Amino acid sequence: MGEILKKHGRSQAFLSRELNRSVNTINNWCKNSTQFNLLEAKRIAEILHCKTEGLIEDDNKQKIN
Repeated sequence: MGEILKKHGRSQAFLSRELNRSVNTINNWCKNSTQFNLLEAKRIAEILHCKTEGLIEDDNKQKIN
């Protein structure tokens, strides 16, 4: 998630405000400590103008194409 935010020129604080979630939650997603749900993934994709699939990583931490 952190790489995706950087690629789109957005910060964790920005995403936190847009999703009405704590910065701590966004940080946990960026560290892969916790995962966002499908509805959150859809909203993140809308905010960042990207595909939902681009937000999901497999067990090897490689983006699913």
